Amino acid sequence: MIRWSFALAVLLASPAAFAVGEEKNGFPNWAERVEHEWTNRARVEPSIEMTKCGPMRCGEAACYTPKPPLYWNENLNRAARFHSVHQKTNGYFAHDSKCALVSTLNTTYPSTCNGAAACSCVGGTLTGTTSPSARTAIFGAGYSGEIIASPSDPNSAFYLWLYESSASATCAFSIPNGHRWLILTSGSGAVGFGVDGNSTGDFGGGGAPYKIPSGAHYPRSGAATELWANWYDTAAPKAAMVNVGGTCYPMAKQRGTDLNGAWMYNATGLSGCTRYYFTFKDSAGAQVDYPTTGSLGIGDSTCADFSDSRPAAGTGCDCAPACSGKTCGNDGCGGSCGTCGAGKTCSAAGACVDAPVDSGPPPDTSVPDGASPSDSAPGGDAAVEDDAALGDDASSPGSDATPAPEGGAPTADSASFEGSCGCRTPRPGSSPPTMLLGLIVLAFRRRR
Repeated sequence: MIRWSFALAVLLASPAAFAVGEEKNGFPNWAERVEHEWTNRARVEPSIEMTKCGPMRCGEAACYTPKPPLYWNENLNRAARFHSVHQKTNGYFAHDSKCALVSTLNTTYPSTCNGAAACSCVGGTLTGTTSPSARTAIFGAGYSGEIIASPSDPNSAFYLWLYESSASATCAFSIPNGHRWLILTSGSGAVGFGVDGNSTGDFGGGGAPYKIPSGAHYPRSGAATELWANWYDTAAPKAAMVNVGGTCYPMAKQRGTDLNGAWMYNATGLSGCTRYYFTFKDSAGAQVDYPTTGSLGIGDSTCADFSDSRPAAGTGCDCAPACSGKTCGNDGCGGSCGTCGAGKTCSAAGACVDAPVDSGPPPDTSVPDGASPSDSAPGGDAAVEDDAALGDDASSPGSDATPAPEGGAPTADSASFEGSCGCRTPRPGSSPPTMLLGLIVLAFRRRR
């Protein structure tokens, strides 16, 4: 255990020799960043999202515990966006690509191939299929699972995945809860989302650790927007700020712990195109930025999501942590003066005191959005595939929950329900649906 902890500390403390959060040839885009950040903020404290979802829709809510972040993998990003583009361009919604894909896509997409069958399919025709694992391999990525959804709005797509309806309390991957299970339990270490028409999320390996694994803002434009960033390290940050247009503002930890948590700042009074970047300080006082260089943009489609330039460090950027007389709590710069051990809580004065006994809230028997327990709910299509399915995928209709970014109650999506079945017709020679589900669960347990 000591050896493992030391190795982890060295790994996370090492400076990144790669660009994190920067755009490379258009990858990632704003929506893909949001789906990545929403995934990581949900993983640090799943109980928050599961309380909103409720036991009638998220029956296995008690199964989820905090997990480390999923790091960004550029190859999975490109594979996922290609699949979204390919579905949109060729008129289908499925995990398997609707043709035998050519092996050169890694070099031709998106520069000379836009996803049309003429350039992406063997023989230029929609003949045959390509599995998600084979598709991601073309782009040089490992594969452990995939989720897809019809919306291109990242908030809508994410909550179709996370709040899909499954009343079962069984702690296992299943067809009804598969999207949620992958998002909240995947131990693959990396993910890449692709948004263009549809939304696709590909899970796999190859993610490089970084203390700020993800960050984004939502909505894309407007007078007010929430800026979120995750922190993951062996120690709490000394400062957690965001530079918005040259002024630095302390962020507040909203979820998780000082070592694995999600911080947020609500920016108001915005207009035009506003540049920003997250700037934290680790326990040794070293500055950790996301993106590592350049800046992200808040504004309409004319405002570049990423720019090589960044705002100057102006007012508030020299914030000095103030922890005199405090052993825990906020340091005035969005960072932490320390954390309390088990059975303790931090008082308003910054002292660790005995935590009050909490009997817990009464059980929530409500149904989200006034829906009946059996309501499959409108809102778009969503489908999930996991490698534990032994090569077959499982798709399920999405829920109608489309919550505000934080705190607000879910609002009903008025889109008509497009799905018709929570299962997939087996391939010739494969197991029938009831047997397939058993194989999915068994294989997933063996992997764990």
